[in-house]
Amino acid sequence: MKKFLPLAIFIILLNIIALGTHKIANQQAFAKNDYFPQFSLPHLLDENQTFNNQNIKQQYALINFFASWCSSCRLEHDFLMELKNNPKINLYGIAWRDIDFDTQRFLKNLGNPYKIVATDSKNKLGKNLGVKGTPESFLIDKNGKIIFHYRGPLDDFEINKIKRLISGS
Repeated sequence: MKKFLPLAIFIILLNIIALGTHKIANQQAFAKNDYFPQFSLPHLLDENQTFNNQNIKQQYALINFFASWCSSCRLEHDFLMELKNNPKINLYGIAWRDIDFDTQRFLKNLGNPYKIVATDSKNKLGKNLGVKGTPESFLIDKNGKIIFHYRGPLDDFEINKIKRLISGS
């Protein structure tokens, strides 16, 4: 019995650490109804254009931070391609800490669900929003308020939640 005591203590400590890490990872930097911050990022496909707050007004907008190197981003991609066809929402992609060429190849191979793709290779907007990794998504209402924030790959459950939120208009 005394042999197993260190193992039992180790397992208990491991569970405590895992639970604490999970809670930290899922903390949201922005509370619901905070306004999306002012920003201006370079456009991925046209370096003479920028993506900024003016682009996301007048309609619901889903801002999706993604990267070509992110395996979870590939998991959610089909769900974004489906949501792209919803006329009540515009999807905008932010290539986070990625190389432009790799992002372009990623979108060419899988399809581009986004109305505009911008780059945040230096993590300016990501840092301001508290982005921890990819994928991470923010649903913005017509007034510029964050009404939904999700860390991790979007799936059927989250997409349906987004659809319910935008159908209230």
